[in-house]
Amino acid sequence: MSTIDVENTNLKQLAKRLVDDIRRRGLRPGDRYLTASEAGKQFDASEITIHRTMQLLADRDYLVRQRGSGTFVGSKFKSKHDDQCPLRVVHVVMSMDYQRTATVPAEILIDRLGISMPDAVVELHYVTVYDAMRHLDRIVERIRDDDRASEGIILIRSTRQMQLFAENCGLPAVVFGGVYPGVTCLPWLDIDQEAVGQTMARYVLANKPKRLLLLMRDDWRPGDNLLYQGVSDVLGKAGLSSDVLRVISIPPESSHIEQVLKEVRAKERSISGIMCRTHLYADVAARLVDSTGEQRRSVRIIAGGGRKPATISYAYVAPNIEEEKQVEFVGQMLLDRALQRQQTAQMRVIGVDLVEEPRH
Repeated sequence: MSTIDVENTNLKQLAKRLVDDIRRRGLRPGDRYLTASEAGKQFDASEITIHRTMQLLADRDYLVRQRGSGTFVGSKFKSKHDDQCPLRVVHVVMSMDYQRTATVPAEILIDRLGISMPDAVVELHYVTVYDAMRHLDRIVERIRDDDRASEGIILIRSTRQMQLFAENCGLPAVVFGGVYPGVTCLPWLDIDQEAVGQTMARYVLANKPKRLLLLMRDDWRPGDNLLYQGVSDVLGKAGLSSDVLRVISIPPESSHIEQVLKEVRAKERSISGIMCRTHLYADVAARLVDSTGEQRRSVRIIAGGGRKPATISYAYVAPNIEEEKQVEFVGQMLLDRALQRQQTAQMRVIGVDLVEEPRH
């Protein structure tokens, strides 16, 4: 590391520790760094000392300090590859059924992909499941041979056919989500879906239920199978038979979900645990249970992910890395692919945490 010219020895030592910490975390220009309060606790220094040290680093472009916004990593941490990003267009292809239930907002995709690829244009393609393959084929077909090194693809909730096509189309491509069996060359990032299922099952088992309900999307993908496997494993270890669990696959439409739930609960009053693939299903289940006047503690409801609504009245499973950072990881994977830094396909699995039902 180049010498940081600071007059005070203590500040110089502290500045080096901050720089080393940024490098250890693998942060890049534009990434949010610690607040003065957080850094003070981590490095056992007063906030005044931290402020002075951070300002010295900001003066030398190691940090960027924005009043009211926070402290961010500066341009001095730019790697030698950052100016060599070959990608000028990034195509994000996402099926519309996924957009309704669990997509990353467009503004986050555009903003966070720009951190690793600041000069690339991000094009979002929302396609129907049935037309997705034809749309992806058209995207690739329109790219001239001499431009193929400058355009890349990110697939979100893609079919196996799309993944196999992307794997062999000659463009750098990554998957935001799980990959299908037989897809071996695409880098991918996904939440630990098996752990999601395990966490949901443990939560509802605390109620010692006689019957459980698992609400899934009607269009299962690799992550859905892993989630179901996680639920089954926990039930099996608890000594419960498969008869305890009823699995229903429903299109992600509130009115349809409500109608099915009413019919099921009218026939099976002993259901005391409802595991939901996304918040959409959990929202409907919570409203329905509340409308019957039942005590919520008698029916445990938990969501396994998806877009969080403004207010939540049930437990849910959340990734332990915020979605902004997940998008940054995906962008870095695509950049590594374009620069051919990785000889084998990267994969990254995000851990999860249980968020308990709010207390009223």
